[in-house]
Amino acid sequence: MRVACPVDSMDQIKKNAEEAEFITLFDIEEDEILSEEKIQVSSSAIVSLILAKDVDTFICSNLDIPMMVSLSKNNIEIIGGAQGKVKSVVNSWINGTLECNDIVCSGQESGGCSGDCSHCKSI
Repeated sequence: MRVACPVDSMDQIKKNAEEAEFITLFDIEEDEILSEEKIQVSSSAIVSLILAKDVDTFICSNLDIPMMVSLSKNNIEIIGGAQGKVKSVVNSWINGTLECNDIVCSGQESGGCSGDCSHCKSI
């Protein structure tokens, strides 16, 4: 299984997926991380990269509706509302202990979406 996460330069899950500086890919087998790869990406290429890398699951904090639709149409599972260091988030997901609130943002607040704006809703 391949998992992708949008991250910043400090390996923190990026608050708004579409603004990610990097995508970190994890290959997972039998509840173990086999490999990890961090790829620099522009916001316009995030979905294309995820599709090209055969990602099964996308773990993020928030993402906009167009990105959610693009990923969903390609049968990519979306786990929203994640926060923290990417490797810790992925390990928590593997162990079934990841706490998240499944936020999708359909609008933009000034300065970016905080996940609690009037435009946000659960997946």
